[in-house]
Amino acid sequence: MIKETIKYPRFSETDFIRLYCAINFQKGLSPIIKHHELETKLYEFYSLPDFEELFQDICPKKDYINPKNSYLDLGTAINTEQIFGLLTQIHGVGETRSIISCDKEIAQEIISNTDTEMVDKMTNLFNVMFGLDSDLKKKQQSQGPMLVKKKS
Repeated sequence: MIKETIKYPRFSETDFIRLYCAINFQKGLSPIIKHHELETKLYEFYSLPDFEELFQDICPKKDYINPKNSYLDLGTAINTEQIFGLLTQIHGVGETRSIISCDKEIAQEIISNTDTEMVDKMTNLFNVMFGLDSDLKKKQQSQGPMLVKKKS
């Protein structure tokens, strides 16, 4: 009998959404996630080498006719976290949304249990996505999305 080993991703889509929620809470941003809007926004960063490890287990959904409609598929991870209580689905008309049900303790536990390199990459992603660094914001306005170099 041949024994096969199953290779699990180093950083799964569930790890991604958990860390996303924790960093979002830590930075004091809106706890409401508009699913498709987030998936579309994250798609812009998917192929950038600095974020490759963050996105390694998330499937891109490419729209070849209209590339603006391409997005990352976080549906399974979002559904999983709704089951476990980190996200609570908001029922309404139109877009599917969730609210992050996170507090300081939960956010710190998620961050503490995640590889430091991934936490740094997610923090960098937030800085780029939301323009949290004023110098970065000025650069983005003049040159488009740029990567933030880690401060030593």
